[in-house]
Amino acid sequence: MPLGLWQDSDFNLHELEFVPGDRLLLITDGIVEVSRQNGEVFGEGRLMELLQRTARERPSEVVRMLARAVVEHRATPLLDDATAVCIDYRRR
Repeated sequence: MPLGLWQDSDFNLHELEFVPGDRLLLITDGIVEVSRQNGEVFGEGRLMELLQRTARERPSEVVRMLARAVVEHRATPLLDDATAVCIDYRRR
């Protein structure tokens, strides 16, 4: 369910434990649902492949490369938002 869409929504709390080296990528559905002229969507498979390929990149570079891949994949202007945030957990 989209976060914050309805004021009276109930949400389940989930706790995640991160260790140094973990990466968190938050995306909107516009990333995986963008499609080519023939209807082929970007999809989770392409997203996972890109994440594996960029595992050693800085978070800002991951988002830049993901945005480029989405733009190159699309056939028409985006009809939905395509937002990504990438965070790496590191110790100081």
